[in-house]
Amino acid sequence: MQHGYITKHIQNFNYEAVKSMKAHTDFSVLETVKLNSYIAQDTLAYLAASSRLPSLKGLVLRLAGGYIDRQRTNEFFDIARSFLCQLPTLETLGLAGERSCLDENSILEHHGAALRQLSLSPSERDKGLSPEDITKIGTLCTLLEDLVLTLHRSKGNATEVACYKPLSSIQRLENLTLTLEALNHAIPWSDALVGYDDDVDDAEYPETPNDPSFDGFDRQFFKEGYLSWRDQRNGHVRDAFNNSAVDGTLARASFWTVSGGKAVGSFPLGRLRIQAS
Repeated sequence: MQHGYITKHIQNFNYEAVKSMKAHTDFSVLETVKLNSYIAQDTLAYLAASSRLPSLKGLVLRLAGGYIDRQRTNEFFDIARSFLCQLPTLETLGLAGERSCLDENSILEHHGAALRQLSLSPSERDKGLSPEDITKIGTLCTLLEDLVLTLHRSKGNATEVACYKPLSSIQRLENLTLTLEALNHAIPWSDALVGYDDDVDDAEYPETPNDPSFDGFDRQFFKEGYLSWRDQRNGHVRDAFNNSAVDGTLARASFWTVSGGKAVGSFPLGRLRIQAS
């Protein structure tokens, strides 16, 4: 640990670990904290209640993801919001893991005016960012220079393209990293299981829906070496392969969509990094 900086890669970053750290660490001088392992609710509550971080400028926080007790989900995210909004305004913020119920508007309203670096990395359960979400980032984070986002691909349709255009409204943005999610997570994961009660032992998962564009082969189930809550269909797998294709044409089109749409007087986009996931 360096002066003013702490990073932890502990597999179980829990309440006892925080208490131990506080015994020999002056939290009041910390400027950067990176918690790269999942943080549980009791740990987060303890940090929110007992840890003053007046010097903090940068934070990376990995939310509990699949480890959240589903019956206490709202409580967990309320504590997370409270913790983040009581911090001094940050220059760097990274939020990874499950953010499905996190009030990010409040968090960006609190920190946005000072943020220069922002990273938002969702879990498989999260819905993709909408054009409105990205527009709000540009509105609230007027000093933002470095942005890392995950966008869901949808075969290059209008919905997908609409997510690139608001990025040009971030006037000072110079470095942009985009992870393009190839798989439609709403199909196998919890968004598609509304009404399903996993507390019932013999409850069967609802059948994976078809897409109107699927032909006879596409509608067949794909079961070869693929682990998921529900079986994908051949068409879903094919779409995932198509969505994972990233070439120079896509990269250039994405760059010029963002760079070319910037208003006069904005900082030019200096670097765009694209990767598929």
